[in-house]
Amino acid sequence: PNHAEYHAAMGFYSLEGKDGKRAGDAFDRALELNPYEMLANYGLGMMAYREKNWRRAEDCFMRALAAQPDRAETQYYLAMIAHRLGDNERARGWMSAAAANFAGAGDSRERHCSAWQGEFHKLLELE
Repeated sequence: PNHAEYHAAMGFYSLEGKDGKRAGDAFDRALELNPYEMLANYGLGMMAYREKNWRRAEDCFMRALAAQPDRAETQYYLAMIAHRLGDNERARGWMSAAAANFAGAGDSRERHCSAWQGEFHKLLELE
């Protein structure tokens, strides 16, 4: 009970089970124990993203990224947040990093990132 990882994992399972209150409480407890706990910051970022609270989501994902700098999922979310905030150049950069990390792991989600990179390129041409 005094390990941040335990609370973060409990929060993530609660989030997957659609129990946002319990997830948030568990993530908060994890961060009390360790402010740099990646999964807790990532989970809070997902919650804020689903609520369309782009700035809070960005803050949470940036803290998660500080703990695990090459995590493709976090980079993907940062790309989508930048896009929602109207910064498609920054979105393209984050998506490029996510695509490279997914590809390096042999993860098929790299194709999805590549499609978004094309979309960002088109949007930047129109600006």
